Amino acid sequence: MSVWDCNKPSEYNQGNCGCLPAGFTRLRYYFGKHLGVSDFVDEQRYNVGKHRFHNQRLHGKGVLCGLKISLPNDDSASPTLLKVHRGAAIDSCGREIIVGFDQCIDVDAWFKAEYMRRYQADPLTTWPQNDWLGDGKVTFCVLIRYVETPRNPEPAPRDICNCAEGGCEYGRVSEEYELTLMTLSEAQTISEQHLFPSKNQIEKSLLDKEGRLDLIGGLSESILAGCPSDDTVKWLRLGCFVAKTENVITDPEARNTALDNGENPAGDVVSLEPTEVSEPPPILLSTETIQYLLANLYKDFEADDNAPHIIEVLWRKPDPGENRYHMILRLSGNVAENSISEQESFSLRQLGETGWTEPGERNVRTEYVSDFEGFGPALIVAIDNTRNFLTDGEIYHLYKATDIHPIVDNQLRELRPYRFQWRFRLAVDGGSGDFVMQLPPFNNP
Repeated sequence: MSVWDCNKPSEYNQGNCGCLPAGFTRLRYYFGKHLGVSDFVDEQRYNVGKHRFHNQRLHGKGVLCGLKISLPNDDSASPTLLKVHRGAAIDSCGREIIVGFDQCIDVDAWFKAEYMRRYQADPLTTWPQNDWLGDGKVTFCVLIRYVETPRNPEPAPRDICNCAEGGCEYGRVSEEYELTLMTLSEAQTISEQHLFPSKNQIEKSLLDKEGRLDLIGGLSESILAGCPSDDTVKWLRLGCFVAKTENVITDPEARNTALDNGENPAGDVVSLEPTEVSEPPPILLSTETIQYLLANLYKDFEADDNAPHIIEVLWRKPDPGENRYHMILRLSGNVAENSISEQESFSLRQLGETGWTEPGERNVRTEYVSDFEGFGPALIVAIDNTRNFLTDGEIYHLYKATDIHPIVDNQLRELRPYRFQWRFRLAVDGGSGDFVMQLPPFNNP
């Protein structure tokens, strides 16, 4: 009920909810109208379909509250019993998933059953050998999805003129959920979150074609290009953990020998532990929370469109004979030169394999010019590269310091963006041999 394949409803759980419906048609009542089963079904489908369309297109997929994954303590009497806390979520079709009570999963029992199920489906399977971390450990993830289950069987006459040939129909549809476990590699293929616009489109939209800050203008191009169409009903990944196993046989011949001897080739899951890198599930914030965050983010700032702001970032090598580079921050208006700290207003750092590094004291200086090459006021961040801090293929982060006095104009209006930051990668120009700036998203060099 109310699971749609574009404009056609699908029985219970399966259906394509990704495409855009041609439209919605609601029932029109009038005096004397005869109402049948199809009318009531259409009434339900209209209201449910509109609500889920709103959820899907305006809110997206994610956890609303709860659904935390809890692993047992080290001294627990049930070391393989995992708990999923009660909570709620919205799936990729805009359907609400309600878990009304805490749920427990016996990972050891599940692992044994899943091992034998895969063996019976494919006697040559080596699962979960491809996901071994070493020392008998494997990463599993907890996933949830929306399901519908028919309930309440009721007598239903097949022929209104002959009740003796009656039958049975389900009178209710219960909106429920299904919890399961999968290896990390399996979970990643069916629970990937698809943002609209995509992450890459959002990254590109942060800058316009000239490198200026223009979020709305950039996003509008992606949004107006068309509606996303995802034909697969995705699972929602709630979290992952590492299971420690013992005596698991993945070799088909050794498994057959063990089965012939009456032994259990699935072995045992003996303990559960958190993953080294924990990736939280997608979260949906309420409008109330978003309003609170926005209000607190901007409450200390003067909302003045006349305040100076950074409109463009350029990269230059001022002197071909010197190992120095300039980042020119073009401004919409003048700022007070005495509000700028030459050494501290802007900082630059590089993210390498070992973490963040900085160019060293006095290697990055900021100066103000009231007219840059006829284009108006600008801040020039000069980078001294005599120590080869700038490197081909590395990524860098230029940001405005927030723990010192702000840069303001003569009306004390602070330079915007208030928390300015600029991410870029350096590459060597094939002609000049100088560094050029590449903007995100970053591809592998």
